[in-house]
Amino acid sequence: MRKRASITFSLGLVLALLVGAGSAQAEPLTPKTARAALVQNLKDKYGPGFTGASTVWVKCPEEGILDFDGLKAYCMTEFEKGRTRTYEFASVDEEFKVKTLSFGRWHRSFRRCAPRYLREASVAEGVLATNDRRCSTAALMASDIDYRVRSGKLKRKSITGWHGTNTAGYGAIATYVCHSKRRGNYFHVRCSNSLKDTFRLKVPTRSSRNCRTAAQNISDLKGVSCARARKVANKARRAGNIIPECKGEPSIRWHGWKFKAIGNRGIFTAVTKGNKRFVLSGGGAC
Repeated sequence: MRKRASITFSLGLVLALLVGAGSAQAEPLTPKTARAALVQNLKDKYGPGFTGASTVWVKCPEEGILDFDGLKAYCMTEFEKGRTRTYEFASVDEEFKVKTLSFGRWHRSFRRCAPRYLREASVAEGVLATNDRRCSTAALMASDIDYRVRSGKLKRKSITGWHGTNTAGYGAIATYVCHSKRRGNYFHVRCSNSLKDTFRLKVPTRSSRNCRTAAQNISDLKGVSCARARKVANKARRAGNIIPECKGEPSIRWHGWKFKAIGNRGIFTAVTKGNKRFVLSGGGAC
């Protein structure tokens, strides 16, 4: 009798363990469970680099749980240990397996972005710097600010954000609050998110952008007046020259002036002669 009771108890214990294991495996994918899986993955991957971080932000929003190719939670994290900042965009599937989709690491300090980033975002003239090396992302937000300047709608305090879809739920990193000041012929704009990722932009005021030909804007004037630049551009066209407008088109020379296309998306043509320079922009797209 005792032997049968022992066997019954043992079977009951095994079944309870199996049911418990099954229920653990069947735990649904939610923002909370996805975040827990990602945090554990970060602990395993970075060790003290994550657990000893002075700043940690991990977000797996409800809006980020999507069923494209199987149900997955899309999460973002940014954390800082010492002077090293780390960013990851990752997915967590229903089995709580974590896959890193994009990654970045940097020392937080301001660095000037190459001019091509602004050109590719259709900003004809300006200077851009970031403290997180996301120059392409910052340039797209800078294009929003540049549009407000050109349309006379820039305010002392405004909001911009990351371009693209599926940024809902990631407001802490994707939304930037901007403060602008006018100094002479330029606006100086500083924008930051709640994680203190920041970019700075210097763009000419609306009133200083009146230099143009009949079809294009003239900007980035160096060593040449607006009237002279307009005259060179107009005469070169009237002479029958095909002005290169999109990157890859052959450069031309006319009366010592070199016309070279520098834009990948928008039309930008750099015109140079010695230490003189200006840029023609607008009038279409590449």
